[in-house]
Amino acid sequence: MKLKNLIPRNKRGVGGLDVATKVFGALLTLGVLAFVFIIIFGNLQSSTGFDTGSINYNRTQDIASNLTAGTSSFFANAGTWLTLLSVVIIISIVALVLAKVRGGSAAGGGL
Repeated sequence: MKLKNLIPRNKRGVGGLDVATKVFGALLTLGVLAFVFIIIFGNLQSSTGFDTGSINYNRTQDIASNLTAGTSSFFANAGTWLTLLSVVIIISIVALVLAKVRGGSAAGGGL
């Protein structure tokens, strides 16, 4: 299947809006499912199968601690990742400008 068949053809930009709407819908669905998952875990913690010290209780606590620790460590390291991303973007811009200038001067024309 060709990629251009996936995106609807529309010269006024509505095709891009359709794709953005589908992506937003998918993210919204994932968010709702995650919210339901957290509610289910919260309700199951108070049942008798999740008594303190049981295997199910320990597993539930491990999942909850992994979620909170992963979220906090992601946001703690976000500055580093954004800095690295900005350096990569700057290097790629410089490389593109150099390639454009070298390609233009070799042909005898300007930018």
